Amino acid sequence: MNLKFSFQSGQRNIHLTVNPARNASQREAGGSVDSSDLPQGGTEQARDYHISFLFRAPKMLRSKRKEENKTMSSDSPLKDKMVLVVDDEPDVLETVEEELDMCRVRTAKDYETALEYLESHIYDMVILDIMGVSGFKLLKDAVSRGIPTTILTAHAFTPDALKQSIKLGAVSFLPKDKMFELSYFLEDVFMNDGKPVWRKLFEKLGPYFDKRFGPDWKNRDMFFKEFEQEFQISSIGQPPSS
Repeated sequence: MNLKFSFQSGQRNIHLTVNPARNASQREAGGSVDSSDLPQGGTEQARDYHISFLFRAPKMLRSKRKEENKTMSSDSPLKDKMVLVVDDEPDVLETVEEELDMCRVRTAKDYETALEYLESHIYDMVILDIMGVSGFKLLKDAVSRGIPTTILTAHAFTPDALKQSIKLGAVSFLPKDKMFELSYFLEDVFMNDGKPVWRKLFEKLGPYFDKRFGPDWKNRDMFFKEFEQEFQISSIGQPPSS
């Protein structure tokens, strides 16, 4: 049985049909449905296959995306930024490195290596997963050094993880199936002097958060209600985000 998905790369909608085989070489590409419209119940396996397949996007697509990045990199606020990416999945590291080819990217597959890099180099941004790399502990280490840190996760994309990330000082919280738009989200951070961009993030991904967490997710936890009120009040007097 094939799993059908679609995702957006920049301004393009990409449609795929994935054969959920364990062996990546057995997966097939072809036609689709929007993965964000998958029903909430019983979709974890489907999302796992979807995300895993995205890491192995067809070479033609990834090559075209790379050309787009080169076109925008000359005037991008990301140009030549030093970025540390931490994830225990080699495919994720490879994909993020290609997406951020306008940056100087260093990768680490575990907490110990990442901490060593943090202690010996200066970074403009840290991008890290939560599971598999002691993500929250590493988030504390990066924030304590004054480095803007973005969470990029799949299995840990939950309201509780979002809440903890906010409390520990993350500047953004992104799902891995938005990796092909990563540069656009990170530009918001750098254009805001490395400060949190929660207002813009919720404006852009509000419907996505609602579909993943449920439409009433903010009302189920007073923390989010108060937090949303806080960043709305703090934005008074600022020009509307574009």
